[in-house]
Parts: sequence; structure tokens; C-alpha cells
Amino acid sequence: MELQLASSPSNTVAITVNNPTVTSTTPATRCGVGTVNLAASSAGYSIKWYDTVVAGTSLYTGNAFVTPTLTASKNYYAAAFLPGGGGTGTLPIGAGATTSATYSNPFYSLWSNLHSQHIVLASELNAAGIYAGEINAIGLDVTSAGTLPMIDFSLKIGTTTASTMAAFENSASFYTVYTSASLMPTTGINTLQFTSPFNWDGVSNIVLEFCHGNSGSSATMSRTVKADATTFISSIKTHTSAGTAAATQCPNTTTNLLSYSVRPQFYFSYVGDCEGTRLLVPATITAPPAINVSSPLSLICENAATTLNVSSSNANYVYTWEPLSVNGTKYKCIANGYNKVYCYCRRCWY
Repeated sequence: MELQLASSPSNTVAITVNNPTVTSTTPATRCGVGTVNLAASSAGYSIKWYDTVVAGTSLYTGNAFVTPTLTASKNYYAAAFLPGGGGTGTLPIGAGATTSATYSNPFYSLWSNLHSQHIVLASELNAAGIYAGEINAIGLDVTSAGTLPMIDFSLKIGTTTASTMAAFENSASFYTVYTSASLMPTTGINTLQFTSPFNWDGVSNIVLEFCHGNSGSSATMSRTVKADATTFISSIKTHTSAGTAAATQCPNTTTNLLSYSVRPQFYFSYVGDCEGTRLLVPATITAPPAINVSSPLSLICENAATTLNVSSSNANYVYTWEPLSVNGTKYKCIANGYNKVYCYCRRCWY
């Protein structure tokens, strides 16, 4: 018997590949200290500006970029990008190899109140496949939900240059992205959908701040979430050993302070930007040509006068003389009751 193999083509799956490219750049030069106007453009894409060729934080978004005041030449870089073009998804940070049934878990409290912060490193997010763009939700995987809701629950998000959670970060500039008057978790992944997306720069470490409190209860909220041990201090908390309102507990950074090298397995929902290669756009500062002031006389009597002359290799200079603020290449300098008289010439572009 002869076997015959048959095959049939599968359906076609189309994948769109975004390739943002800067199509033109406009470097600029100025004479002396000041700002420089740079520009870049891209067909169909927006432009981000950086002062580093890789990594770093975006300085500005837009085709035209005005530098800060510069005293020397400086390199800037323009990158074309497509907001949200890097894909969307939800990815976990950590394997959830263990569980937390204590204060490294922001859903737990022995006294029905808690203020905690947890750090997630940019390197961890990048390793998971999350890059610069919008973060629009955080999830925790609850393995035991308990029976008590968290009262006046809030979640804030911000960034830090710190690499551990050895101390509380000042959260005054953090964004409040989720609130609930009474939050009762359920078993499984609990997603806290942000009221507004958080735009992450892709390089800063992220801090998540959780807070809740019930002034009318000091009961234990026994619940567990999936978690992971970390090689650095990743969680910090305070609580009050009495029924305490969230408004009182949230600013508390000292009472029953403890830190942990354990962190919940956080699920990040994201919308990533698609960014192309950065192109150099230099801002060049040139030293202004020198001016030469001369006088036929270096010694004159009181009430006498001498004429000063000024010249430069730059034919476009306009000369302003002090103290009378007059213009021209010549200036009559008069001594009036002084042992010495000083006349100055300033220069500017015509």
C-alpha cells in the first residue's frame, strides 16, 4: 500500500510592522550664550527629543525644539514614534512563586488600615517586554480573598531614581489612578483599572502606593496574594494598631514601619509606543569674534576729549558705547572730574 500525504494552505495572518523614521533634521548655530532652535520631521509620526543617543528621558514632544540656555555646544537627538504603536497587553512582573499573607501584600492588614509602597524597576518592566508608553491598569492575583472590604482604598503611581524601597518616597507628585469607597477583592486576578493612563518614560523606576483605612474597625483582613522574593528591598509599609481612617493613615510614614524583600506579583496593562532610531541634531555655540577698541590718547586733561575707535572681523556687528548707550564705530570719551575714565563697547548681531 502506498501512502499519499496531502496538505492544504492555512489562513493568512497579517502583522503590521511600524517603522517610525525621522525624514529631516534642522541643526542650528548661534553666536554666544543662549537658546538654539532645532527641528526634525517625520512623515506620519510624532517626534521626541532627547539629549542621549540611547535610554534617557524624553525632553520634549513636537517637531520644533527650543533648547535650554546653552554656554557650549550640545548634541540633541530626535526620534520618530507612534503612540501606542508598540502593542498592548497585560504582563506579570514576577513569577508568583510564593504567596504573601502579611504586610508585603497591600490587600492585607492586621488592623484594617495600611499605607504601603512597592518599587518595580524599569529593568524588570523592560525584561518583561514593557517599554515606554501608557500604563492603564495594575492587577494582583488573590489566592484567598477573606471577608472584609478595604475602606477608602486608593492607588497612586509615580517614578523614582531610587532602586530600593528602603524608605518611603514622597508621593506628593504621584498620580492617583484608582479609588474605591469599599473594595472587596475576589479570588483570581483583581484588575485595578486606572481612571487616566499613566505615561511611563520607559527608564524610570515605578513606585506603586496603596492606602486604605477604616476608623470604625480594627479587625484583621486575612487575605493572600501571589508574590515573589526580590534581591532588594521592594516593599515598605506603616499601619496603626487601632481603627484608623484612610485620611489619617495615608500620610503616615513612621508608625509600625517595616520593609520587605518581598513584593506582590503585579500585572501591568500597557499601551507601548513604537519608537525609531534617534538621529543627531546638534546645537552649536560659536564664540563671538573679538572686538578691538583703540584710542590715539591714553592720557587726557579734565574736560578734554579723545575719540575711541572699534573694529572687528565681523562686519555685522552693531556697537553700543557706554555710559551714553550710543551706537557707532567711534565714540567721544570725555573726562569730567575723574582720575580715570572708562568707556565700554558692547557688541551684538545686526
